[in-house]
Amino acid sequence: MGFRVAAKTIGCEGGNCPTTYIDEEGSVIVQGYRTSIAGRLRFPMELLDRHARAEGRDSWGRAHDRDRGRLSPPRRP
Repeated sequence: MGFRVAAKTIGCEGGNCPTTYIDEEGSVIVQGYRTSIAGRLRFPMELLDRHARAEGRDSWGRAHDRDRGRLSPPRRP
């Protein structure tokens, strides 16, 4: 499967920095920091905003379901 880098975390060093990618089907892949909760990652919100700007949007979208901790991805026009 092919993919391209869309956005990287500024100021992160060491090669395993939070990064977003887009695969050939248009899906977003997020690389983040491990957390103590299995299957969950942590990454700076600014990374998603940087990703959105790289894709021609103003921001990722701040719609947030606080009960479930989910972020809404940007909607395509």
